[in-house]
Amino acid sequence: ADTARVAAAEIVREDDDAPIVGNDDDDADVEAAELVVAEVNEFQDDKGRRIDGQQHRMYRRKNKVTNLWESSNTRTDHFDSIVHRAARLGLLKQDAASQRDVESSQHIRQQSAAFQQEAIVDSTENRYDSQSRLECHVLHLGAANGGTYYAHLFELKLLIEKHEGDEEVTPIQLTTPSPALIKAWVRHMRNERENKGKSIETWIGGVSATCKMYDKPHNYAGHFTDTFKRWKETDAELRAPAFCIAKDLPELYKACFGKNRWSDVKRIEVWSALLVQLAIMGRASCVTSYCPTWDDVEMPKTSGGFDSDGLPKFLTLVLHDWKHRSGDMRPYKILVRRNRLDVKYCPVHWILTLAKTRKHYGLAPTGKMFTWQFPCGTKKKEYSQKYRRALKRIFIIASKTPGFEYLAKCSSHSVRRSAALWANRSKIGRAGIMDIGRWNDLTTLFKYLSQGEAEIRSMQIEDSNWEDPICRVWVCGTVVLTPPIRNESF
Repeated sequence: ADTARVAAAEIVREDDDAPIVGNDDDDADVEAAELVVAEVNEFQDDKGRRIDGQQHRMYRRKNKVTNLWESSNTRTDHFDSIVHRAARLGLLKQDAASQRDVESSQHIRQQSAAFQQEAIVDSTENRYDSQSRLECHVLHLGAANGGTYYAHLFELKLLIEKHEGDEEVTPIQLTTPSPALIKAWVRHMRNERENKGKSIETWIGGVSATCKMYDKPHNYAGHFTDTFKRWKETDAELRAPAFCIAKDLPELYKACFGKNRWSDVKRIEVWSALLVQLAIMGRASCVTSYCPTWDDVEMPKTSGGFDSDGLPKFLTLVLHDWKHRSGDMRPYKILVRRNRLDVKYCPVHWILTLAKTRKHYGLAPTGKMFTWQFPCGTKKKEYSQKYRRALKRIFIIASKTPGFEYLAKCSSHSVRRSAALWANRSKIGRAGIMDIGRWNDLTTLFKYLSQGEAEIRSMQIEDSNWEDPICRVWVCGTVVLTPPIRNESF
């Protein structure tokens, strides 16, 4: 058994002897962008006050919108709005109730020392952003189609200019957008901008909150209750489409190892994480924020747990936490079996290969299994974002192959959905899939499985001798070792 463990740890294979490249050309643009950010860590505003990098970015957004409100300006993320800017300058009349609401937000103005105006904080950011999106749309429509609301925004702009020119101006009442204008805006966002129903509902809520601040409440979202519900269901079906393990996994392997300029160590870590995510049916956070650790990886304890080539038949991974977990917090042990059909899609092989690669660079296999800090000069980045970006790049590269264009729409959550369908095709029961993937929404899981079962039935009808191709690529053999508690919120 000891000899087998040593052989497994070394994993001496001919294809592992290739030199590991130290350059990561794919991240060159990202590093250049980070240097630009670093150069503006200290910046002076137009009044000579020194502000740091994060404050500078907020100041730049606010200043850009304030001074450059053009009809072509359709990029409104985190922008200021004319209405809220006029309110901060005291150009909108407020009744007693609204005044009390403003006075209760004194902490917002206390943060304005480093800005031209008060900072946009979390409590008001949604209102600023939502209102600015509506205003950009109305200004783009112009006076002919914008109606009275366009005239109101134009009047506020003139008042702001006069006030900043030290002229005496009289505050005016807030004019709320008409329901017809809101409906036209919703149609524009859905049909022309192709925004998601959930995002549109959030922005409509932000506009309603702005109106409520000045004691002119309008429940604009009430006009679209059924519409938003229908759009959410449609968006859920289009979001994160599943891919086929048997058909698409070989193409994803080519995209990871043969069609990009990543270093070998980055390829190994990304591919290992993808296979582990598939095996445990996890979210992207399961291999980033809540990643298993090397210290918790368990090898077989007897010689019978190793094959004749010295590789283990399985590895046991331990999850201590995951997204939305509550209730029982025991370590959750998941057994991942070796794939003997094809080593390219064997998570056990790639986990051990990753351990050997880390050893090659003098990094002991301790701590998180996937660190996302490649030893090639790349600066430290957010784990989750780095993995998602790498995975998306694999999908895009693979989609350039004729016949695989649909992979461009896949995302990191497509892995979790595809893993559920793959396990179902591997004859793992629904209760087992629920335990492995730790699902808390059984309705969504059963909807995924029903769609996959319908596709299999159609193939069997077309060909009575049809054999599932996953039997020649990779059959799911994951097992949960920790007895699950059914009333636990996964």
